[in-house]
Amino acid sequence: MRDTRWQCSHAELRSLDLADYPALITLVLQNAPSLHHLTVQDCTALEVITLPDLARVTVHLDAGREPPSLRVMGGLEHIDICWREGRFKADFEDLAP
Repeated sequence: MRDTRWQCSHAELRSLDLADYPALITLVLQNAPSLHHLTVQDCTALEVITLPDLARVTVHLDAGREPPSLRVMGGLEHIDICWREGRFKADFEDLAP
């Protein structure tokens, strides 16, 4: 059985492609300050992504069949999500309070 939480704290990490991890619920990347690009595919249980606070990360998510119930926290520049029947995209300016 795979863990439901995965954490990366490599300061040099700039890009991460994560695929085929259906048990993953929480992805913690807050200690990877150089991160700029994240792609997630076939991680259908994913509920939380924590990004580095001061980064500006672009996130691409292929959610599979259903739209995700997802919280993204931290420094988000752009996000796009696709699922079987739809898609969503937003830039930082669209998401700012």
